[in-house]
Amino acid sequence: MNNLFENTRIAFASKTDAELKKSFVLFKLLSNSFLTKVGTVCIEFLLKLGLPINFLLRKTMFDQFCVGTTLEESQTVVQKLKAKKIDSCLNYSIEGIDSEVGFDQTLNQILKTLDASSVEKGTSFTVIKPTGFGSTTLFEKVSSKAALNSEELQAWGRVKDRFHQAKVH
Repeated sequence: MNNLFENTRIAFASKTDAELKKSFVLFKLLSNSFLTKVGTVCIEFLLKLGLPINFLLRKTMFDQFCVGTTLEESQTVVQKLKAKKIDSCLNYSIEGIDSEVGFDQTLNQILKTLDASSVEKGTSFTVIKPTGFGSTTLFEKVSSKAALNSEELQAWGRVKDRFHQAKVH
């Protein structure tokens, strides 16, 4: 039996020649550590200046590694891949949340992502980011076995509740 990972005809069946060429150039650039370091610094600087570079990021990095900014947009790509017998993985990933309201909103989005995921729909599994359920600082304290004050204990309880809701969903 052929190893599917070695069969480039299957692996790239959903890509056009232009998409493959674009991916090749992008990965060649990313493989250069100097360009990667300089590019990261430049992007961070341009974003801090508030320059409108989102379109550029969307057409390069984002489109290579992500399928959408909404669940609906993602499902379009998932269905295209499913038609080529390629499974997908949905992942609701968000950074920088630092409020209980934000953590609850993330839980709601993750629950919607879980609802949209199934083998029949073309998604074999879903990935969640634990820091979407609680603050990074709290996770650091818990993993280092530092003592938690009463407020942090309550927050950790809410984190565990969010995990449980996602697990049983």
